[in-house]
This record gives sequence, structure tokens and C-alpha cells, in this order.
Amino acid sequence: MMKNNLGIYIHIPFCNKKCDYCDFVSYCTGDEVKARYVDDLLLEVSRYRDLVEKANISTLYFGGGTPSALPPVLLTRLLEGLPPQFFQAEEITFEMNPESVTEEKLCILHDAGINRISLGVQSLCDRTLKILGRAHKVNDVYTAVDKIRTAGFHNLNLDLIYAISEEHPVEDSILLLAEMEPEHVSTYPLEIYSHLPLSEKISLVEDEFFLKEFSNIERVLGNKGYYRYEVSNFSKPGFESKHNVAYWKRVDYLGLGVSAHSLLGSCRHSNVDDLLLYHEALKQGNCPVMKEVMLTKEDEAFEMLMLGLRLTEGVDLFTYHAKYGEFTDAQKRAIERFSRQGFFERSEGRLALTPMGMNMMNTVLVELME
Repeated sequence: MMKNNLGIYIHIPFCNKKCDYCDFVSYCTGDEVKARYVDDLLLEVSRYRDLVEKANISTLYFGGGTPSALPPVLLTRLLEGLPPQFFQAEEITFEMNPESVTEEKLCILHDAGINRISLGVQSLCDRTLKILGRAHKVNDVYTAVDKIRTAGFHNLNLDLIYAISEEHPVEDSILLLAEMEPEHVSTYPLEIYSHLPLSEKISLVEDEFFLKEFSNIERVLGNKGYYRYEVSNFSKPGFESKHNVAYWKRVDYLGLGVSAHSLLGSCRHSNVDDLLLYHEALKQGNCPVMKEVMLTKEDEAFEMLMLGLRLTEGVDLFTYHAKYGEFTDAQKRAIERFSRQGFFERSEGRLALTPMGMNMMNTVLVELME
């Protein structure tokens, strides 16, 4: 019997320092709390034993927070405590920050079977790193990349933030980043939240500057042999993020840990987003799920459009129509209008956004949702 693919996401909610722009669930805490969390996490994993055994684990992703904030002894405890099936995944990604990359941790990861590292660079300008509240400096990035390569990792992603402010342009950073020749680059426009420290230092940029910044990124990476396969992601051919592509194609995935999200069939659920509540739920023998939503057929249809259009390959219309029927009259009119405006292209049974359309993605999705 053919097993269904299942992605696994494991959330490690710890950081050595909270960045001034970060709105993710993360904690700066001591090793005692981290040790308790690792034990809780392994307990939650054990509750899904039947699901794991019946599935083909296609990808495994350790995200955060900063997974590399775990000390070596806890990193070893976590990796050795996970089911062997997890490490049969074709792609296993581990997020790290430059200041917490060590030869010892890399050796542990490599020996466990991790084959992809994602490094939170964000900028290659010390002045910009300081305003973002990052814990590392530019030299730490070069040192970390050298250690990662020396440890035998041949699939490296570097994260970069852009559209920060006109005083902190991305152009120099993307040029320097491309020279390091990672296999994959993830780019994220800066989001500013009023309740976070960064909002007191800078404001959101104008759309014109945002588009200029991304145009510089696309030009530099294109000249270096990268291609844009998704709204925010570039890779060398064959090094696309399999975990994220599966997410955008709505392949089932199981999220483990505090605040982790899952998609299992027609059900989306999310865990509690508080470290103590997560611990107490598992301690009492309860499930740490905070919210569960059963998707309607209409929900699933819109998700297939919303997520599929993030990919430059677009949405497979044969699959879409077979599952969900024809587009509504309003959707047909919107698609026709956006096609005339150069936002959509249709070929060989696929509907995809053009590069110009990707820049207008939110506007397009709002109309397709109505």
C-alpha cells in the first residue's frame, strides 16, 4: 500500500537575543527550561507514533526561534530521541544563526543526517544588523558559512531582509551574499509591528522603494545563476526548498512544539503559543492543540489558489477543476481582467502569476477570494 507523504516541522522557540523586529513565539531562557522543553517535545512526538508509521516522511524542518540556541547536550538528546523514520526524509533542514554556529553542533547535525542548513544572515552591513537588533556581526556570517562548508554541508540557504529603509539599502548585502554562493536564498521584506522596539526607530517604506529593492535582488541573483521559483525564494536549479514547496502544494504536514501548525487532510490545527501551557498540557496527558479548524471544500479551493500562485509554476488547473469544479463567474472575470493587465499567464493547463503579477499578489488574491 502506497504511503502518503508527510512533512514534519519541529519548532524550537529559543533565541539568545530577541531581535527588535521579531513577532514570532520565542524565548530567551536558561538551559533548564530548554531541557524541559526537549522532553515535552519528545513526549508530543510519541503521541503521533501511529500517524508517523503510516506515512512517508518526505521532509523534516527544524525552525524557530533559533534551533541552534540549544546547547550540544540537548541537541543530541532531541535528535537521538526522534523516531528513525524522521531521518529517512529526503530533505532535512536545520535553522541556525551565525553567532550560535559551532563545529561541535555542526558535527552533531551532520552525523544525525541533517543535509540542509538555513542561516539567518538578514544583512551584510553591521550598521543595519545593529538597527535590526541582531546578535551577530558581518564577520560572524563569513565565519559561520566557512564552518558549515567545512563540516560537509552542500545545501545552504541564506536569509536576507530587504526594504528596511532608504538609509539601509539591500544592494551591497545582496552582492556580498551572492558571492558566498549559497544554493538557496530566501528574501523577506521587513515587517514593522507597532508593539515591537523597531517601530520606534524606522517606518514602513513606500511601495516604490520596496519594488526597487526587490528588483535589485532579482537582478543580482539572476546574474549569478539563481532563479525565482516562489514569491520570496531563489535557488540554483535542483536546490528548491522541498519542505516549503510541499507546504505551498498543500501536502500534509505535522507541526510539533509550542505554536506549531499542522495540516492533516481537511483539518488545520495549531498548538498553544505559551511555553508553560504547552508543558502543562503534556504533563497532564492532554493534547497541546489550541485551535482546530475543519476546512470546507471552498476553503480548500481558495488555499490551493492562494498557496499555488506563490510558485512561479502556478496552479495545475486540471487538478484544481477535478477537485473543486469550475471557477466562479466572479473569479473568471477577475482572471480575465488580470490577464489583460499582464498579471496572469495561462499555458498547458496551468495558471501562474507573471513577475509583475507577483508584485500585486495581495490585490489579486483579494479579488479571487470574493
